[in-house]
Amino acid sequence: MVDDLRPDLGSYGHPLVQSPNIDRLAARGVRFERAYSQFPVCNPSRSSFLTGLRPLATGVLDNTTHYRKLLPDAVTLPQHFRTNGYFTASVGKVFHGAGGRNEWSNPEAWDLEAFPRGRRRARAGERERFPYREDKSIGWAAAAGRDRDQTDGQVALETVGVLEQARDRPFFVATGFLRPHTPWIAPKEYFDLYPQPALESYLAALEASAEAQPLAPGVSPDRIGREEQLALLRAYYACVSFVDAQIGLIFDALDRLELWQTTVVVLVSDHGVHLGERSWWWKNTLSEVSARVPLVISVPGLTPGGEASTALVELVDLFPTLVDLFGLPAVPNLDGRSLTPLLRDPGPDTPWKRAAFTQALRGGVAGYSVRTDRWRYAEWDQGLGAELYDHRTDPHETVNLAGDPTSAPTIQELRALLQAYREGRRAE
Repeated sequence: MVDDLRPDLGSYGHPLVQSPNIDRLAARGVRFERAYSQFPVCNPSRSSFLTGLRPLATGVLDNTTHYRKLLPDAVTLPQHFRTNGYFTASVGKVFHGAGGRNEWSNPEAWDLEAFPRGRRRARAGERERFPYREDKSIGWAAAAGRDRDQTDGQVALETVGVLEQARDRPFFVATGFLRPHTPWIAPKEYFDLYPQPALESYLAALEASAEAQPLAPGVSPDRIGREEQLALLRAYYACVSFVDAQIGLIFDALDRLELWQTTVVVLVSDHGVHLGERSWWWKNTLSEVSARVPLVISVPGLTPGGEASTALVELVDLFPTLVDLFGLPAVPNLDGRSLTPLLRDPGPDTPWKRAAFTQALRGGVAGYSVRTDRWRYAEWDQGLGAELYDHRTDPHETVNLAGDPTSAPTIQELRALLQAYREGRRAE
């Protein structure tokens, strides 16, 4: 699990990002081109897909509520594997807590919980800050030292040690990397992968979406200079490549321990993030870049290597997928659907659901969106606005068609899907 990772990866066709290790996983498995988070904030998203329940069912809508307070009897994904005889281990940030504090522990789910900690700061005076709101800022730094000096470097090494210990028994190992969540800190060598001329040309492509503003409570455009934008892009992508290198250490261990042929490997993020699109440098909107995530699954003997699925899938589908793949007893009332048919045949003719849903909460106002093959429709409660984008002609969501009278039939259809979702009915 990689925190705040967009599908800005080589295997997803990104022209700039260097991600050779994630790309080699994609060459072994199925890459899901249209996978969506159910809530573009860390704790609500993780509480959702690790319980197999949508945020409407978990009730977890912020970063402070432990899912156990609301769902004391819920069976989580790792807990189900543990109950069925698997050794389970959590390294790093898997559920929301990443600091090893007792209030975020999940002892019923794990035989082992490890929260490695690397250097907390780059070095005094090295860290830059950009104020993106009056009360908060994005920090980044090209850090001195080695990979293992950073927390994610420690997370990778700890995971390798767990795999070495667990290799001869059934295991469920979950590894959670902190980057590229802010602050964007990585060793300097990863910043050097992204020289300014390359970033300049990529940044120009973002400017087309700068004038379209998110219709979300509390969202106002970030008017920042070009140099600051270049610095932020560079820092984010440096962190992506840094985490990719740590993932490579784990994959090297799978090579050395000869585990690829007996191990299902899943790479996923909890949600996306804006990197200047629509003049926004954060998350928690109902936009494509906030909701869409990378999802790559490799299943020995099942997945055709290097293929992609364009089906609309959701993170809530992960729980039933792994239960299905390993033949575990079914868990009742899960909200997702097993991806196994798509793993066998990722082609467009495999029947699948027609919509994916994402919700958010800003300033106490709830928002809901539905993504279909062609459209993204979003609306906020309290009459705070609606958005409709045609992804066939406007993949960057720059032209809001919600006010166009000719869009009324489309809006009526999509609003009906959202209503079914909000009422807990099967709408996909």
